Amino acid sequence: MDWHGLYAFPLFVPRGYKWSSVYDGKEYINKYAAIGSGHDRKMHADLSDGVNEFGLSVQKLTFANASRQYAKTRNEKKIQLAPFEFAFWAMTNFRSVQELIESLPSIEVINDNEALNKYGDADLHYAAADPSGRFVIIEPLSMPMRVIENPLGVVTNAPNFKREVNKLNDYMPLLPEYLNGQLSYNSQHVASKDFSGKKQLPGGYTPSARFIRAAYLKERSDSAADQEEQLVNARNILNSVTVPKMSSRSDTYTVYRSAVALETRTLYYENYSATGLFKLVLNDSLLEQSKEIFFKEDTSNFQTISLN
Repeated sequence: MDWHGLYAFPLFVPRGYKWSSVYDGKEYINKYAAIGSGHDRKMHADLSDGVNEFGLSVQKLTFANASRQYAKTRNEKKIQLAPFEFAFWAMTNFRSVQELIESLPSIEVINDNEALNKYGDADLHYAAADPSGRFVIIEPLSMPMRVIENPLGVVTNAPNFKREVNKLNDYMPLLPEYLNGQLSYNSQHVASKDFSGKKQLPGGYTPSARFIRAAYLKERSDSAADQEEQLVNARNILNSVTVPKMSSRSDTYTVYRSAVALETRTLYYENYSATGLFKLVLNDSLLEQSKEIFFKEDTSNFQTISLN
């Protein structure tokens, strides 16, 4: 997560959590518990990324000019949410990517023209994954929102995902099964093993450059034997796209990094200044809690993993 400062910390929201949309004040009640990275807004908790009790993970990501395509007028027949509320709503109401996709005709993300509380453009799109291995991108460029199957497993903030994927051909030999949309879930590789004659990886911190580096390194990584090894793989890939705090370049930087293990409902969280990696598990004990928990001040319920 790249931002101007650190505002998102690990949190837990229980089953039955009541909250109201900043758009129209309508009240919602969560079906499922979830953990993730987020903060406490005026009218509800907010999650930027995380995982629920069934292993469904949803995240929200910057997406240039998305707000131009948001719904604009109230429609009592639809669930209408502020763009930053969608990931939270999705994670706390569905068990799988398929369930979420089936719900999309009933939901609209909407601009703030008629909102009770103004929230600006909030240009976002979303990614969702579950333990089946299915990974999709959800783009609000139309209503209902558009779903892109993504066995590549990497997302970019750059618009036009297909165009960004086409750039990968310069760096890795993509399999015909991937290009034809016939690659199965949980496929470790989307390219052949012969990388000879391809371009060297780009440097820089543009969305395209970071997307290419992450996709390439994920492709070249061996399959992990277990969750601990997969965490190591994930952190090494994130190292290649982490933006340093560098005021001469920009006032934004990678304020935190997170990873979720879907099968074990585990969150790993690391802020920019951390000397340890924090681990939170959505286990039976936490599921019994009836109140939301914000871990910004108290990390005593975390397991801390040394980075040394």
